[in-house]
Amino acid sequence: MLAKGLAKQTIKNCEITLKQSLRFATRQRKIPFYPLEGFDLIKVNDAKKVDALSDSDQEKLLEVSKEYSDRVNDQRRFIFFYTLLNTGMRYGELIGLKWMDINLDEKLLTIERQCIFPEGNTNPILADLKTDSSKREIELTNDDVKEIKRYKIWASEYLLPMANSPFIQNLDGSHIYKDFGRSTFRTFLKLAELPHFPIHSLRHTHASNLANTSIPIKKLSNRLGHSDISTTMNVYSHAYVGDDSSYLEKANVRRA
Repeated sequence: MLAKGLAKQTIKNCEITLKQSLRFATRQRKIPFYPLEGFDLIKVNDAKKVDALSDSDQEKLLEVSKEYSDRVNDQRRFIFFYTLLNTGMRYGELIGLKWMDINLDEKLLTIERQCIFPEGNTNPILADLKTDSSKREIELTNDDVKEIKRYKIWASEYLLPMANSPFIQNLDGSHIYKDFGRSTFRTFLKLAELPHFPIHSLRHTHASNLANTSIPIKKLSNRLGHSDISTTMNVYSHAYVGDDSSYLEKANVRRA
């Protein structure tokens, strides 16, 4: 699971579920003994470590993502990477995003739902968000609007986007598979000659970009959909406290 890029906390949660299931099976005499006795605990001391991309790495990835998407004529690849990097959305939230959630005139994305994969990576299911605070609006920059409009022109030719259809979709109109983003990100990292980063690092990178501007910490917390401002403070303690309204433009990662 580590090799696949899953976070240590995710692996820890799987370990807990596995142990609880096996203990229950032992008590119910479904198995003769508890098989994980003495199993070493997984260390998660660095579970909250921010794994953010440097400015130069972001520029490299933006360049290769554009070149690759143009070469294979699949602008879903570029917009996937660009949107995660410049909005801080969770991956499941992006998969669940629909065109009707995007208001380009108001320059807003509305996060209403997410996709989960309890029945396998190729069977996305729409679900409620992680927490109540995850339901939020995300401001867009002028560059974001331009990129989405550019993507919509391509999608209109190949995917027929409609209000209720996914923002990034399979060719049959369904929500993309879980591995779509991971495989795409791995390809971009390889082309940019960068080491492995988990896909969640794009969310961390966006938050870190903003934390290095004058964004108010409460506004950063709301944008990320954190349930408590203390979560934001613990991870992005270097965020400035200010009211400079230009913070979003400063943090936006653009293509040349």
